[in-house]
Amino acid sequence: MQWLVDVMGPIGGLAMNFSKGIGAMQNGNVYQGIEGMIPLPISNMMKSFRYYTEGALTMKGDPIVEEISGYQSFLRFLGYAPTEIARQLEENTAIRAVESQATLSRKQLLNRFALAIHTGDMDALEDIEAAIERFNDKYEGYEITGETLSQSLKARDAARAETEHGLRINKRIRDVYEKGSRLND
Repeated sequence: MQWLVDVMGPIGGLAMNFSKGIGAMQNGNVYQGIEGMIPLPISNMMKSFRYYTEGALTMKGDPIVEEISGYQSFLRFLGYAPTEIARQLEENTAIRAVESQATLSRKQLLNRFALAIHTGDMDALEDIEAAIERFNDKYEGYEITGETLSQSLKARDAARAETEHGLRINKRIRDVYEKGSRLND
């Protein structure tokens, strides 16, 4: 969606904010959805009131920081993000980025391992083993173990058994799908 802002300028930004606001409202965050859709000065006033009455919360209602002072709420009213909140949000973003990178790297290694096993590529397995060692050194506590590899292969085999014509349908919805396709006949 950032391309919309880049191409369309302020109008694109308004459209993106409106879209995010609608999304927040659909997820039950009506007040925060409205904050995202209205002009910035009014939004800052609303955020200031929310900070003062509820504190700084995530969309799920979890506190970002322990307490918001009246002064911090007033800064929000003037359009300034309180430093403590901004710092915590930056830290949260950095932590999430590391987590996402670790999860992506882990998934890629497990995929490469499964493909090498499936194709019998022993050279690739040696490279993957070395990559797994580097991964385990980097992400201590989130290691890929022999048990991890075994469980991954078993889960892939189970998923493959549920696949028809290259498509795996969630077991819980399969009956609904089959019932629906019979109704359409």
